[in-house]
Amino acid sequence: MLSEFEVSLIFDRLTGKDRLMVLTSLFTGMRLGEVLHLKWSDIDFSKGLITFVQGKTGKLVTIPLSNYLATEMQSYKETQCNGTVFEDRDITKAITVNYSQHFSTLFKSIGIDNFSFHSLRHC
Repeated sequence: MLSEFEVSLIFDRLTGKDRLMVLTSLFTGMRLGEVLHLKWSDIDFSKGLITFVQGKTGKLVTIPLSNYLATEMQSYKETQCNGTVFEDRDITKAITVNYSQHFSTLFKSIGIDNFSFHSLRHC
């Protein structure tokens, strides 16, 4: 669980792709693999919905998209030119592990110890 101070560190110190990936998981409860697989076509900005395949169950899930996250995503989308939100390579276990390690190091660097990307879905 993140303290209020730690949440403020995330909002204040993270930028770009890292920031949006963290916010996506924090606001939706999505796992890292689910975030990495997101395509822009999975996001319906007009209806305020995100649809994705759950990594654990394989079920198609649709959840509400908060106005804050929608705004952040739309701003980020303006800088993108492909159909995927975060990663255009095939998502392999090695890629997921690399991202997981990256985020653990990133959290530690901004002052959030013993925290992983997966922990975001429980906040």
